[in-house]
Amino acid sequence: MYIMHKNIQRCLILGAFVLGVCSCSKYINEEPDSLLTTSMIWQTASTAEQYLNQVYSNITVAPDDAFHLGGCDESSCPIVSGVAVRQMISGNWSAQNNYDYYWPTWWQGIRQSLVFEASIGSVPADLMSDSLKAQHVAESEFLRGWFYWNLLRQYGPFPILRTTLSTSQSYNDFTQAPFDSCVAEINRLMDLAAAGLPTHWQSSANYGRPTKGACLSIKAQVALWAASPFGTAILCLAILKIKMG
Repeated sequence: MYIMHKNIQRCLILGAFVLGVCSCSKYINEEPDSLLTTSMIWQTASTAEQYLNQVYSNITVAPDDAFHLGGCDESSCPIVSGVAVRQMISGNWSAQNNYDYYWPTWWQGIRQSLVFEASIGSVPADLMSDSLKAQHVAESEFLRGWFYWNLLRQYGPFPILRTTLSTSQSYNDFTQAPFDSCVAEINRLMDLAAAGLPTHWQSSANYGRPTKGACLSIKAQVALWAASPFGTAILCLAILKIKMG
């Protein structure tokens, strides 16, 4: 009787152990509901639109943006503290400071826009119509053109990317494009975006999103920049550098 009792006890312990291991294994192998994989993003309309909102989040307009205010006195008023132009006139601007440093932000937006446009088609048709997908692609194209436009006026000519880079690709393979090619790429994206965007949004929920007029406005700004001595000076300096070696 004692031996039988011990055997039953051992069986119960072993069963509990096996059940516990199986339960733990099942729990460990489950992915948290809050963790979205890349493929999961494009399974619903809401998560796909959240990704587009993430592209929008890379828009930056500083309170003393030099290209809007020109570093004028108004941008150094006491109402806005810590503006970049005040650091400049105070003698605190140096090569070590990152005032008006938006290079990584805009390139991040460019990459995200390319990912969005390549993936939005994976959203099931019953969750997002083709017309809405086309509208969102147009928004993404506008944003990428806007990021390129900001790169051009702040940093000069840039590498033109139309696909995302793989981890095996070398950045040395992507050099600065000619100034005129950069201008043409911005105009191309604005034309594509304008074809898929409305002249105005019917719902106030879409206020802040680009329109056809916004695309044409960017093209006008780019044309003025390209025609001005300040804009073409970037090209002249690049040519001089090449000739001088």
